[in-house]
Amino acid sequence: MAKAKVIGYSILTCRVCVPKEWTDGQAEVFANSDNPTGIQPDWIMILEEEMKDPQRVTCDDHPENVHIVMQCWGA
Repeated sequence: MAKAKVIGYSILTCRVCVPKEWTDGQAEVFANSDNPTGIQPDWIMILEEEMKDPQRVTCDDHPENVHIVMQCWGA
């Protein structure tokens, strides 16, 4: 299993690569501990209806992991 890591972020979004079996809550806790926003609100999952892409996308380099995009607005 590949280690969880932040793979990209901007002022309003954060992308993480985490094990497939992690819950949304576990991914949020990881993102907020590894790369805190420094503001309120914290990173939260982007709901599928807010995105055109799937919420969880299989990692090309580590198929046992998924990429998840989070936001820090609209919480």
